[in-house]
Amino acid sequence: MMRPEDQPVGTRYDAEWSIWTRRLAVILLLISSIVALYLLGPVLQITVLSLLLAFGLFYPVRALTRRFGFRYAPSVLIVFFIYLIIIITLVANFSVSISAFISSFSRSLQNNINLFMDQVREYTPGSMYLENPFNGQRLIDLDFIYQPLQDLIKGENMPDIASAVPNLVGTASSTVGAISGFIGTFFLMHLLALLFLLEVPSAFAWGLNLASTSYRREVAILLLRISRVWTGFFRGQLIISAAIGLLTWLQLLLMGVPGAVVVGLFVGVVSLIPILGSIIALVPIGLAPLLQGSTVLTEISPIVLMLLVLVPNFIVQQIIWNVISPKVTGDAVRLPAPMVILGIFIGSAFAGILGALLAAPLMGTVRLIVEYVIKKIRGGDPFPGEPEPEFMTRGTFSAEIQAKAIEVESMEPSPDVPPV
Repeated sequence: MMRPEDQPVGTRYDAEWSIWTRRLAVILLLISSIVALYLLGPVLQITVLSLLLAFGLFYPVRALTRRFGFRYAPSVLIVFFIYLIIIITLVANFSVSISAFISSFSRSLQNNINLFMDQVREYTPGSMYLENPFNGQRLIDLDFIYQPLQDLIKGENMPDIASAVPNLVGTASSTVGAISGFIGTFFLMHLLALLFLLEVPSAFAWGLNLASTSYRREVAILLLRISRVWTGFFRGQLIISAAIGLLTWLQLLLMGVPGAVVVGLFVGVVSLIPILGSIIALVPIGLAPLLQGSTVLTEISPIVLMLLVLVPNFIVQQIIWNVISPKVTGDAVRLPAPMVILGIFIGSAFAGILGALLAAPLMGTVRLIVEYVIKKIRGGDPFPGEPEPEFMTRGTFSAEIQAKAIEVESMEPSPDVPPV
């Protein structure tokens, strides 16, 4: 369908909207978008996860189409099938380790609580204090902590915390069992991701037909830069999180701390969140040796063992984040660290962990759009000397795009345009 802005010079389009009608249409579109986001609220999280999964699987699909000449739809099915096999294999292998770790951790937690309760019951004033590790001099008495706890425990209405731990563990186990009810959500997310992937050529063709010919080049450049922000960010975060997770697993394994695989896996996943993830990761890294001890360093106290695990891990993480991370991510986001941290807190406040994870690339995307708008306000070409991206003419699914574009044009008949 020929649009008014694409018509040759010397023609007139009588059904042109007035400037006020266009502005009203823009306002209505914005209001409709806000209402749509509000209605999508209950399923917005699963939709975003599906889009992220489709985004990640798109690149192996593109590799199949470019290097082996496969059609786009068969490539999507092949990549998705391989992905499902990998996911099922990983879940099957790690579920046993996670179950054993939870059972061992709960027993260690219960034993430590029992020891602490016995210590509080046997406490006498002046017997608990902190001392200087070098000369043994008493620094501060802990009466202000132990005395209220002892009085509380000796009270008649004090519940038995140690006996409550098995109930808490049972509740946690039932909660884990209830997660199986989310299997339907898991399948829905993957089904949406598959459908999103299959519809990429149609969506791209629709966008090309919607955009004005004169704007296609700069819009394509802007979209290419936005895609580089997201690919650069996730590529860097995956490399960094994998490195931190593997180093944590290796460190705990060599030091004989039980549950090294589970802790390393959790630390790797949490490290996907920039900056803040490294801080959260220190919690399980410290709790594992503190509560479970070591099978190798058996003569070291739990607190000293925790410090021996935490301090080297923290130093290694700082080296990774400050030396390796800038080289891996490059200028993907190009935002100062304070702004990234602020964005993570804002994102987590609005959308939880998912908001914290996506805060940095979203802010990078907003930065690119704002820069583009400012350059358009100033006038002239916002991308001087930059050629049209290759994917516009010779992309991953150029044949599919051309076919879809022809189909879209055939479904929308051109209006009769009388000559001037």
